[in-house]
Amino acid sequence: MKKGATWIVILGVICAILGIIGRLKIEKADNTVLLVLDGEALWEYAKSHDYQVENLLPDLSFSQIKALAVPETKIWQAASKKEITVIPGSYLLLSEIRNLPPIDPRKLYINEIVSGPISKRMKLMGESFAYQDSLIWEFSSEYEVPTTRRKEATREPTISLWEEAIYPNYKMIETLKASDYSIVARIQNPYVNNKDVIEYVINQWPSDSNLVIFQGKEVLGYPQHLKEAADLLEGKTWGFIEFANQYGEKELARLTDYNLVRVHSITPKEMERIDPQKAHERYLRAVRERGARVLYLRPFEFLSWEENLVRISILKDGLEEEGFQLGEPKPKPFFKSSFWLFWPVLLGIVVCGIELMHLLGFKNRSSVYTAFVALVAITILYLKGYTVLARQVSAFGAAVVFPTLAIGKVAEGLKNGRKNLGYLVLTVLGYTFVGVLFLTASLLDLRFVIKVEQFLGVKLMHI
Repeated sequence: MKKGATWIVILGVICAILGIIGRLKIEKADNTVLLVLDGEALWEYAKSHDYQVENLLPDLSFSQIKALAVPETKIWQAASKKEITVIPGSYLLLSEIRNLPPIDPRKLYINEIVSGPISKRMKLMGESFAYQDSLIWEFSSEYEVPTTRRKEATREPTISLWEEAIYPNYKMIETLKASDYSIVARIQNPYVNNKDVIEYVINQWPSDSNLVIFQGKEVLGYPQHLKEAADLLEGKTWGFIEFANQYGEKELARLTDYNLVRVHSITPKEMERIDPQKAHERYLRAVRERGARVLYLRPFEFLSWEENLVRISILKDGLEEEGFQLGEPKPKPFFKSSFWLFWPVLLGIVVCGIELMHLLGFKNRSSVYTAFVALVAITILYLKGYTVLARQVSAFGAAVVFPTLAIGKVAEGLKNGRKNLGYLVLTVLGYTFVGVLFLTASLLDLRFVIKVEQFLGVKLMHI
């Protein structure tokens, strides 16, 4: 490598280190983790083991769990508890109720007061008509899901009315409030929504429910009213669930200025068979390696209550041993390395790309021309506002160039008679170290840190 190119790489390394130091300071300050227990899972555990939930809550408080997640009640649950009455149209046709409008035997009917939750939350999904002093709502039992809304609509073409949520579990909220627990709102997106519906949904929760974790496949407001949802969620932190890939989450993250925390959860099905020690390791790894700051817990159904409390205590101790503390997590402040720190890194990658092209036998002129075009193209992308794409391309370049260059330099050394093992090892380590620095520095942006955006280079390399 020529002397001028070497100095460019050194400048890139310095800028990379400066940017990484800034990120490490933010990471070091972000060491608070919240343990949240799934309320529905706790109630089910208590029922199956003949416990009274009220007797379990003091134990959880002693174990440093201060927040429980409360679900919303779905139509099938409300109907099974006789909180609402859902009447098939065929039944109404055979009944002796008079003065009803035309009834469709294929539809479902719900009778409620004018200002009830069906009227407020589900009004866009059905039609109503007045009957005596109330309303009768007419709904389809299933609603078609277009492929433009959900990718899996080809195999799951409909959603069921019975799975729609209508209000929070008020009884659970009352019980938890009496024991001084924080409420985490599990909000389900109404399948058909607008600003009024979204506002009603949020207003049903206690005003001090400052953390929202969306339930189901979509975030609130998806697909057309994410901006309204973001405005109504102002001041509330919401949970970005790892690996859930909820529809609308990236756009909502942008609209809420990334006022979110990463959540790691083990699904109910996994909880049925996972070894408690493996679950423990998963939780710690999520916090340590992927920046999760909310651990969403469920009781192990096959363990006694005392054994579950021991597992929570072990998890708490494990977090503290790694330098974390329990408490209310705060969203990371938005950051990204400046253009003047990013560009020297990009230039260093391009210069090493030229060196790689020389090793592969390309002529000097074509190598420089190709590198110049790449440099200008990525720079224009960045300056035009496509910063995420520019950083992804830069990181991908680092992931391709440096491992290949390390192998190429070793092969060149062997060809020239340099068989000193120390030299070969240092060559590989040196290029690998610079490559890791440049790849990391390319992705110095909050959106990559909290995994709202992903580095897809590894997947692309396997296509």
